[in-house]
Amino acid sequence: MNLFWVSHAEAELAVLRQGLRSGAPLFILYGAEGPTGGDRVTALVAEAVKTAGFHTVTIVTADHGLGVISHAP
Repeated sequence: MNLFWVSHAEAELAVLRQGLRSGAPLFILYGAEGPTGGDRVTALVAEAVKTAGFHTVTIVTADHGLGVISHAP
């Protein structure tokens, strides 16, 4: 979903934060065939989830895709 790297997605991340139990993981993942470079996507997504209060933010990459894993406050 492009939402998380083309905007700050504050309202959307607030909804996710409210819907997840404290400490629950949030996975924002993308396939390997994305429209732009992975570093650009994951850095912006990681910053957005940190700003939204999620913690233990980890950028993951593999042959089949990339993304950000974080945990609800």
